[in-house]
Parts: sequence; structure tokens; C-alpha cells
Amino acid sequence: MEKNIPNNNTVKILGLKFDTKMNWIQHLKYLKTDINQKLNIIKMLSHTQWGGDEHTLIRIHRQLIRVKLDYGAILYQSTSHPHLKIIDSALNSSIRLCIGAFKSSPIESIRNIAQEAPPELRRAEKTLLYAASITRNTDNPANKHIVETIQIVNEDKIQLGSILKVNPYSYPPWTFKLEINMELAQNKKENTNPIIYQEHLRKVLDNYQNCNMFFTDASKTEKGAIAVLKTIEFIQIQDKMLTNNLILTDSLSTLRSLENNTNPTDIAKNIQEKTNDLKLRGINITFIWVPGHTNIRGNEMADQAAKEAAQPNNLNIQFLDTVTYDDIKTHIKSKSLIKWQTHWSKQQTKLNEIKNTIFNWRDPDLSRKEKILMNRLRIGHTRLTHQHLMAKEEPTQCTVCGVALTVKHVITECYQYAEDLKTYNIPPNLYEALGPDSKNTSNMLTFLKKSDLYDKI
Repeated sequence: MEKNIPNNNTVKILGLKFDTKMNWIQHLKYLKTDINQKLNIIKMLSHTQWGGDEHTLIRIHRQLIRVKLDYGAILYQSTSHPHLKIIDSALNSSIRLCIGAFKSSPIESIRNIAQEAPPELRRAEKTLLYAASITRNTDNPANKHIVETIQIVNEDKIQLGSILKVNPYSYPPWTFKLEINMELAQNKKENTNPIIYQEHLRKVLDNYQNCNMFFTDASKTEKGAIAVLKTIEFIQIQDKMLTNNLILTDSLSTLRSLENNTNPTDIAKNIQEKTNDLKLRGINITFIWVPGHTNIRGNEMADQAAKEAAQPNNLNIQFLDTVTYDDIKTHIKSKSLIKWQTHWSKQQTKLNEIKNTIFNWRDPDLSRKEKILMNRLRIGHTRLTHQHLMAKEEPTQCTVCGVALTVKHVITECYQYAEDLKTYNIPPNLYEALGPDSKNTSNMLTFLKKSDLYDKI
């Protein structure tokens, strides 16, 4: 019995729909359908009177909806901007419901209040993070397909080529244990005299006769661990000239990460691998923790050398060009925030007039209703001032002043509410009246209730 093989224009692989034109329209439509179903959950939980608090709703949004858009974003972000609007509209609706913004509110203001970066910036960030992640492993075949990110990498001055390379263990990690001595860590630094540390260290070193000692200095980043790694690389090239070695570091976090064989950091994994390789060659390394700034001579010399190396005009240090994936990850996220801040500064919304930053304004102890009122006032779009857009009518006029009714007019200009504003100590400018100050927020909510505006916002 003959059967015809069906010809499908789309195929689903690992949750992504590929089509013959590779324009991702079918996948984006699939995402939109899926998101709209989950959007019903947000709608049920975001009632303006008894709905969940804003923080909880945004977390639900991120776990239900944003996570769906993040998956595969590094692939479908290459499609045209009009196609991406297929999913952006559903995403925007979810965010608006979470913060209770009025329907006519500018989407950039909604994102600012909700602490949600524009989707195009988030997709670019995800792409860069993926590129940085696979760059760590030179054997990863995906390295050949990240050419499109090179331009963004160059613009943001991201040093992908300098990322510390990490390959799978060449030995079963549970079969090898590093020699780590942390006896001195038993004493709390704030309660221990430096002389006690010095005497304790001498006793510890008595157990390691005829050993080469290397002191390294820690830092606030992973440079302290990199110093340990560079020390081991130095020992490697000595070709058995240094058989027994001690590496004394004041980075307790580095030594604790070296004890982790199940999920070590990139630097720790490199140190473990190289130390094991040296041991197989008959070269032993023992790691010892020493407290910093306790007049231990070797440590003080390492600290001074680290300070000199950190000087911008120092051209003699060549070991500081290595960065870890975590360093690059932090850099990428920082660049994304700067881009978002720059983007926000260029907007011309009512929220821009009172809030020039993308960082969150916290309003503790506000009910769902009160939080929504403050969000709408800050955004400048309320039911009182913008209901006419929904009804397709002429803009609402102030019956007393005869001018357009706006949030700014009500709070700073309107004669009808002038006495009430003074009575409840409402500042005469929007930044103070609607800013993050809790006392002004409380006064504003009281004013709204007493002036019969509470249920009109």
C-alpha cells in the first residue's frame, strides 16, 4: 500500500520551529499563542483592587512569559524588527498588567517602572553571553557561527579572545585531592593579633622543609585566583627545577573554590588540572592560606607588587590580560545597563521629567491599589486624564482652569486643588511630589482620598 510522504514547511527541533524561509515567523506565531495562554494567569492575578503585589507579579511574569522568549532568542533575534513585534506586544501587555499601568501608558515608561529592559537589548545581551560562554571551550563547534556578534563585541570592547579557556577534565576529578592548608583560618582575623599569625605560620612552614615559597595577593575580583594560576604556570615551565612548592595566598575564597570538585569556577578548574598534571610529573604544590595585612613579609611584598601592577602606566606587567567568563559576564551586563540608561535618557515621556534613571524606586508598605495609583501618576497616564483615548473623544479639560487636564496640572497648577495640596504638604514640583520619598508618597495618597480623586486615577 503506497503512502505519500507529507511535505511540511516547518519542523520543531528542541522547542524551536524552523521554516523553509528561515524568517522565524512560524516560531514567533507559536510563541505568541503560547504566551497569550499564560497571559491569562497574569490577568487573573493582577486585579487593581485585590491583585498580587507588583514584585510577586513581575517574578511570575519572568518565570512564565519572559523565560519563554529568552529561550532561542540568540537565534530568532536575527529576524526583521517587524516580525519581532509579533511577540513584543504580548510581552508588553504582561508587564503593563503587573504594574497596573493605564492602557495608554508609553511602553518605555512601563518597562522602567517594572525594571524590564527593552527586549532588543535583552536579546543582544543573551547573544553576547552565549558567545562568551562557548568561547571558553575552543573545541566547541559553535565557535565558527558567532561571527554576527563580532561587531557588537567590538563596539562594547569585550575581550572574548582573552577569556580563560576551560576544557573537560582529563582525569576523574574525584581521584585527585589538592594539598590545601588552612590552619590559620581557624582564628578570626578581627580577634587575632598579627604576631600570633606570624608565629603560627612559622610552625606551619616547619612541616615543609626545602620548599620553594610563592606569595600571591588577592583582590576584589578573581585576579587573586588568576595570580595563583599564573604562579602554577610559572612552575610548569621550570621543567622539574622546582620539585616541592608552596603557594601562600590571602584569598580564602580561592582556596575554598579549589576544594570544590563538582562545580568549580573556571579558574579553579584550570588550577586543579594543572596541579594534577604537575603531580604526575613529580612536582608537588601545597596551597596555604595566610591572612593579609598582618606584617607577613612575603604577603606584604606581594600586596605592594599588586598595587604597582594596578597602576595604569605600568607597562611591565603582562599577566593581567586574562579574564574569566564571570568577569566578561559582569562586563556585558554592565554594558547592557548603560545602553538601557542611554536609551531611557533619550525618551520624552512624562516619567522622564521626574525619573532620569532606570534604577528602581522602592515604595514599601503600599497596597496593590496604592502602588498602582503611584505608578499611574508617575507615568502621567491615568483614567482621569486619558480616558478620552479609550472612548475616542476630545481631550479632557479642567472645568476650573479651562486647560488640558494632566497629572502635572492637577498637582502643581490647578486652582481647584490648591488648598488641599497645601493642607497635605504636597511639594510644588512633580519630582518631589511623586518621587521615592515615603513621606511625600503617604501625603499624596492622603490628598487623593480627601479630594475625591482616589477612585478616578
